[in-house]
Amino acid sequence: QYSTENPHNRTKKPTHTAPTLPPSKSMILEIEKWHLGYKQILHEIRCSPSSTILLLSGMDTDAICSARILTYLFRSDDVSYQLRPCTSYPTLVSILSEQLTPTVVAVVLLNVGITRNLTNLIPTDRK
Repeated sequence: QYSTENPHNRTKKPTHTAPTLPPSKSMILEIEKWHLGYKQILHEIRCSPSSTILLLSGMDTDAICSARILTYLFRSDDVSYQLRPCTSYPTLVSILSEQLTPTVVAVVLLNVGITRNLTNLIPTDRK
């Protein structure tokens, strides 16, 4: 596992391995652990068939392409999801306050919210 920031820099990245992610925890995943995040989402959705995923996407090309790929995976795995465009922090606050219902088991942010601490937007009983 080498650093991908500079293709000429072949320095080793520190590896932090965890066998599984704790259920229902807020998380930011490193690229090496994305598969664990998806497995966790599938586990959460399978435990509660009436649940859904809230997918918030920024309006840049990377986010839109990522949303398309992720929604394809969700459809392939019969996962119910809601896709919402998110253009600003006030929009994010509005969407979370309106859409974050008990049926939402996970919120996926694509190029949204990195400049702010978002944990205070999620009720403490949901973290």
